[in-house]
Amino acid sequence: MFAGDGYAGASVFSKRESARLGTGAGLALAAGTAKELYDRHSGGDASLRDLTWDVVGAATGTMLAWLVDRYVF
Repeated sequence: MFAGDGYAGASVFSKRESARLGTGAGLALAAGTAKELYDRHSGGDASLRDLTWDVVGAATGTMLAWLVDRYVF
């Protein structure tokens, strides 16, 4: 969700695909990293496995947003 929202939001300000991809991926990774840091400092269960899946999710969401942008709109 964050990757798609970041990609879509960046498309308002830039026509460059690299800027939109970077914004989408960066927003999704920032959200995932923030969650893991919160877990670590609040006594939750921070894990490298969760962070790895955050990266996979960010890549997948960004790619899906790019595919929709490129082939649907």
